[in-house]
Amino acid sequence: MDQERDIAAACKHLAGETLLGFRHRDSGRRSGRGVTFRVSLLQLSTREVCYLFRLNRIPLDKAILKILEDRRILKIGADVAGDLRSLRQIRHFRDGGFVDLQTIAPNGASRRRASASSRPSCWAGASRKPSG
Repeated sequence: MDQERDIAAACKHLAGETLLGFRHRDSGRRSGRGVTFRVSLLQLSTREVCYLFRLNRIPLDKAILKILEDRRILKIGADVAGDLRSLRQIRHFRDGGFVDLQTIAPNGASRRRASASSRPSCWAGASRKPSG
């Protein structure tokens, strides 16, 4: 989504869930010092719907932050700490309810395998105490 007017309805739907898939994407930009990365996309997925918040076009709104801070909603992803660090460069918030698949994957599991978190069938049965 790339319209501010759509954020509230999406977040209202997400707030009613107990389990979400979570990931973000950066867009590389060339600067005088090399390549810098800015968060361009935040993905929050239910079993049925995947919301793509285009953060290069809309703000990291308070409604989105409420979802990211809610400990009752488990947000499952890979390299969650890195994703949260990038999002905090846009706006500070206190994360809650995140589960990083890379911390619970067997030793030697590749990032590619752990990043399957974007597919709802892979994380729908997850049960892990949330961070934060």
